[in-house]
Amino acid sequence: MIVHLLSMGRSLCGRPGVPKEWPPDHFWIDFRADLFRTNQQADEVLQAERCAACWQRRQELRSAPFTEPGRRTRIYEALQAERERQDKKWGGPEHDDEHTVDDWSLFIRERTDALTSSNAPAVRRALIEIAALAVAAIESIDRKAGR
Repeated sequence: MIVHLLSMGRSLCGRPGVPKEWPPDHFWIDFRADLFRTNQQADEVLQAERCAACWQRRQELRSAPFTEPGRRTRIYEALQAERERQDKKWGGPEHDDEHTVDDWSLFIRERTDALTSSNAPAVRRALIEIAALAVAAIESIDRKAGR
């Protein structure tokens, strides 16, 4: 089996077609989901028979601090850290699943209404919190729907 990384529905190595058209011995992982894993976990998943070109491109994207994907990597990492902080503070899925869609909307609206600062780091922090709340809401909705 060969493991590829996908971004926007295409493999990082440039393999033609979409995964459903690939041979059965080709597997894929979404690059954005891969960003949320630790390097060790990703290494374990891709260790045996990873697509060398995908792996090389992944390394380039993860280590490119001033490229758009590099910036997104840092944002995704901040978002993941905020979700972990929220789970630790509030109790994780058990707590989250007690909330309704209206609750989530209110939590996000409260944080959005607080975006009045001209202090860029404070605004960035608030936006990361808002994004993490949206992720928590989506996770809860998916769990409740059995996804």
